[in-house]
Amino acid sequence: MFAIRWNYLLGKSFASEWESGRTSPEWPIHPDRVFQALTAAWAALGNTPEHEDALRWLEALPPPWIITPCENKNVFMAANPEIFVPVNDSSEHTKKGRSFPAKCVTGECALAWKEASADNGRLQAFTTICQAVTHIGMERSFVSMSVDSSYNRPADTECYYPSQEGNYRLRCAYKGRLDDLIADYADGGKHWKRPRIGKWVAYSKESSRPQSREHSEFNPYDILIYRCVDGIRLGLAQAPLVVKTFCRTLIKGADGDPVAMRLISGHEADGTVIQYAHTLIFPIGDAAHEYADGHLLGIGIALPRNFSYEETMAVKRAIVQAENPETGEICLTFGKIGSMTLASEMRDCPPLAMQARSWCRPSRDWTTITPMVCNKMPPRSKCKYDGWIIAQIADACTKIGLPVPKRIEANAVGFAEGIPTCHEISPLARRENGVDGASRWHVHVKLCFETPVQGPIILGAGRYRGYGICKPIASMEEK
Repeated sequence: MFAIRWNYLLGKSFASEWESGRTSPEWPIHPDRVFQALTAAWAALGNTPEHEDALRWLEALPPPWIITPCENKNVFMAANPEIFVPVNDSSEHTKKGRSFPAKCVTGECALAWKEASADNGRLQAFTTICQAVTHIGMERSFVSMSVDSSYNRPADTECYYPSQEGNYRLRCAYKGRLDDLIADYADGGKHWKRPRIGKWVAYSKESSRPQSREHSEFNPYDILIYRCVDGIRLGLAQAPLVVKTFCRTLIKGADGDPVAMRLISGHEADGTVIQYAHTLIFPIGDAAHEYADGHLLGIGIALPRNFSYEETMAVKRAIVQAENPETGEICLTFGKIGSMTLASEMRDCPPLAMQARSWCRPSRDWTTITPMVCNKMPPRSKCKYDGWIIAQIADACTKIGLPVPKRIEANAVGFAEGIPTCHEISPLARRENGVDGASRWHVHVKLCFETPVQGPIILGAGRYRGYGICKPIASMEEK
């Protein structure tokens, strides 16, 4: 097993995480950081051809395994006090607060490629390059690096491995990465610019494989996300209208394909409601954090786990056909209100809310960001209401394949910031013999399960219409 190993000479890894706004340390270290450190060492050695050949061989390898000391035992958070430093581009003698997130690391780290084997020439080249590496991440993150052609994983370590079902999203090198870094740095000086981001790869942690985890009937590993890029701005209170319009746009894109139309609309050709899970369209909003204001960020699309390959491709063809062939955007028209343009989320580092893991990550605690619609009307006796609403919520969980929560809370007001109240969102009317009946009951829900449950979780009778969308929230144990 070919591996590149290193130790932190100060016992600390200084590298901040982009997705947290650089307020928390990055861990595990992304493989692309190591490749950039090797590239910097190659440049410092004079850009020799034999060293360049070794780096081009390395960038073409598949994503590596990441071996680290055990977290909470040999890896833990370092103190991160705010430090005030002078502002370089200010004529005034002012100072600005900065922090330098770090992890305390005791023990060796490594990137390992199980199937790779370097010849003697490349091993010698890597030995020279590794000896020239001074730091990974920030300049103060000093390391001692070496190469190992017959690496064996030490005891008492953790392993992160590439996996489509992974919960970690890490940057890796790719074929052509060396050329991109050379072009981005352009010999320094005025031509320098921040290097483009490496290839994002999903990773799993060896000690937390998700095979036996409770989950809903929807596939969390095939979520499509579209973000609002132009047009009118709406909030979560208008989510049912946006979901309805988006669904109609996809049906139009199906271009008469009966399979796609059935799986998107949830109805047979004769109008009969299908009795199994189908394409889920759900709103993505700015909710459940301290500064949330509840505006609509985009739309997510989730497919059931039991879809066949042909059914999945039929739905995805309809989605592609609904896009503008020139721009790849989807335009939603709301009559006199105006229109909204959405584009597929393809940014290198999208906001957390626009990442699938924000809606699918395993958690014990979940809360609705749009109210859940009850399947039945409430009892006439108010004294029976509490038991009735708890039973409705428990039944909604079991209908999508989840266990009954150990604790259930219900309220007309949301349990987090940025969530519309039940009175602010238009009620869903029940249907009796094809005639609209009374408005169904809506309620906000907070759930606590016995063990972590994987999303996406959408509850209640209106789950295909933008109601009952749940978001995981950090419990005290997870914090």
